[in-house]
Amino acid sequence: MLVSIIIPTYNRARTIGPVVESALAQTYPNIEVIVVDDGSFDGTEEALVAYRDRIQFIYQENAGPSAARNRGVAAAKGEILAFLDSDDFWLPEKIQRQIDVFRAVGPDLCCVICSAAVKDASGSLIGNTFEMSGLILPVATGIWSNPQEVLATRFVLFNQVVAVRRRIFEEVGGFNTKLRLLEDYELAMKLSVIGPWGVIQDSLVVKYNDEDGIGVECMTDDDRHLRACIDVMTGIQADHRGLSSKARRLLGIELSEMQQALKARGYMRRGGVIKQYGKLLTFLIRMRKAMRRRLPSWPKAQVQAI
Repeated sequence: MLVSIIIPTYNRARTIGPVVESALAQTYPNIEVIVVDDGSFDGTEEALVAYRDRIQFIYQENAGPSAARNRGVAAAKGEILAFLDSDDFWLPEKIQRQIDVFRAVGPDLCCVICSAAVKDASGSLIGNTFEMSGLILPVATGIWSNPQEVLATRFVLFNQVVAVRRRIFEEVGGFNTKLRLLEDYELAMKLSVIGPWGVIQDSLVVKYNDEDGIGVECMTDDDRHLRACIDVMTGIQADHRGLSSKARRLLGIELSEMQQALKARGYMRRGGVIKQYGKLLTFLIRMRKAMRRRLPSWPKAQVQAI
């Protein structure tokens, strides 16, 4: 199986070289690497000159990460697609282990994800993404049968950790080019209704939370992050084809709590009693979510060993 590795980039001249190196260093030999430069003006193209005989380079006017990834897919020849952000890295065995899962399970498996080690700008380890999202696996490698219910309640890092069958990626419409934030969450929800996923407990990706990039900026701006979540979840709820009734109910609860949290933050920007009410409302929302996580109805990953 040919694996197409797609790396969208925007003004990442400083990091793009080592990122491409981590893609080219994969132990799985049957790969192609496609870098889509989304309108960089910092010398990103020049930083890739040394790799031009081993990668396919595409330049486009700035259109956002979703459009860049879709452009890469359009140029790709692989049966399997894998996406790598231009400031993160893969361990050498990442693709090989995901291909092993595809081969073990067969053609009905739509995608395979792994965990990622998260580091800050200084390189210090913060944690791994499965633990940070409360995704606890009973086995090291397996078939995950209920991704939609779990994803309806929490975000699990997706772009950097997924390998997905191209035909299924195209079937669900690829990345939503209207979104510049949480486009991977929307795609993950669309893929979750197709069928079970493969899952690998090990951290085969290193994700850096550095100081720049729209995702990092959003995470440090609570209001912007909440609005982005509400927009994406409202769209998923409006087009809920294939979602189970349980996933729709859980998604509705999450959306309602986020809407309340955004209102509470607005109250806290005011003075006097209104500000105190906002603080109380924020506290109650957090307590209610903490209690729901302890209930038997809170979805846990259902994973069968391969």
